[in-house]
Amino acid sequence: MAKKEKVLTFKSKTDYVRAGGNHCPYCGSEDITGSHMEVDGRDAWQEVTCTNCGRDWRDVYRLADVEASRGEKEEQIVSFFVKDTNEDTREYKSETEAVEAILASFAEDGVNPVDEVWCQNADDKTINLGVNWNATLTPQ
Repeated sequence: MAKKEKVLTFKSKTDYVRAGGNHCPYCGSEDITGSHMEVDGRDAWQEVTCTNCGRDWRDVYRLADVEASRGEKEEQIVSFFVKDTNEDTREYKSETEAVEAILASFAEDGVNPVDEVWCQNADDKTINLGVNWNATLTPQ
């Protein structure tokens, strides 16, 4: 009987990413090695090999944020606000919570789609944000 070829399934990919890429998505072994990173614009990738089963795959990275370094100051955002089409506004203390609320508004029945999104910095300055197709918040 021929050995069945294991396919990289949606579930195994999702489990791998959620776990932080610390195991082989084919056999589950933590005995993996990665090559050097390749970068092209906002995208980066790395070839990874499992030394247990010998399978190869590519980890894919996307630029998600930028942080100040070497003592440079960074604007502090204190609140995120999401207003739906019924004029109901909710305040969130993190961008992650706001994005999750936006995604939920498109996924759940009875929840109104998002109409506006904005945030406030520590100086009470309001920054209007747009929401793109994958719910990334971007200054307008």
